[in-house]
Amino acid sequence: MLKRTLYKRSTIRKTGAPIRRGVDKPNRKPFKTPPCVTRIAVEDVEFDDTAFAVTVFNSGNLPSHRVRINIYRIPVSGDPEDVPLIVATGSTTLGILERKQVSVIKEVGGISEASRYYAVAFDPINDPFPVGRVRELYLQERNLLLPGLSSALPGWKQYEFNDDQFRFAEAEAVPDAERTWELNAVSELPTSGLPPNPSVTHVLFPHVNDLSELRYRIDIDNPFFLSEIGKGNVTIQSSCLLYTFEQTPRDRGGFWLRQSRLQNGIESPLVLSEPSLSSPDTWIDYPQVKQTDQIDAHPALTTITVRLIAKRREGDDNDAYFGNAYCALKHRQVKRARHA
Repeated sequence: MLKRTLYKRSTIRKTGAPIRRGVDKPNRKPFKTPPCVTRIAVEDVEFDDTAFAVTVFNSGNLPSHRVRINIYRIPVSGDPEDVPLIVATGSTTLGILERKQVSVIKEVGGISEASRYYAVAFDPINDPFPVGRVRELYLQERNLLLPGLSSALPGWKQYEFNDDQFRFAEAEAVPDAERTWELNAVSELPTSGLPPNPSVTHVLFPHVNDLSELRYRIDIDNPFFLSEIGKGNVTIQSSCLLYTFEQTPRDRGGFWLRQSRLQNGIESPLVLSEPSLSSPDTWIDYPQVKQTDQIDAHPALTTITVRLIAKRREGDDNDAYFGNAYCALKHRQVKRARHA
């Protein structure tokens, strides 16, 4: 008769084999409780003649019993040496995942539509904001493509491709003297029949070439934004209005972004945003994303490359039209005000 050895339940593995204590006890990582943080964001700011309506949101897992809201007037010159002036203050509380609209009354005088106003929301203890550096907010929601949006397209570079994958490293540069892309008002476009859209102020289009790209490089050198990017407090806002001319099949267009880090002369890609190319039959917002779904800036980001992609499918011209190209940085605790 075989002798059967009994083991205590606590020493039996699920496989049925005994555990030799101190020898092969499974290593178990201790459970880590996520840190409790308050994370306040300013989602929207509207103003009328006397007050600002500021929408704030706490995406953290710790409530805030003291949310302070400052309204700053930024001089329209955009000169980083100009000092922002605080014109109104308010306060509120925010629970976990709570969103609230707060009315902040301007303390003295009325509100001028000619001025730029920004709301800054923070918890002085649990989610502070470096208010001493507000003068460095001149890049906040400012279109970083503006220096290149003139008839000569300074800073823009044209590329061609051998296939429709549009791989960044396989682009063939086109000399500036041979560039076919142009910047025009809608009324100046050589092709008639574009649908009217009063919001379109400028249009970039490629003219010819089957597989073409217009590329713009943005190097971020603002110390404040670089610091806040590293903390995960900045998103990239980008958009354009896209239209493709009426033909069968329609050409295609896309607005792509490439985040990278430049260090010691070597540029390393970090994040690629490459939505599917589209062939809209009217002006559409592209990419079609909500304001709260903007792209997070990678903590190591130093360089953004905007890529306008155009694919010809029919006809002699490449008829993808890009209106109001826009790319900007937004700090989560700051938002520019707009008239209600």
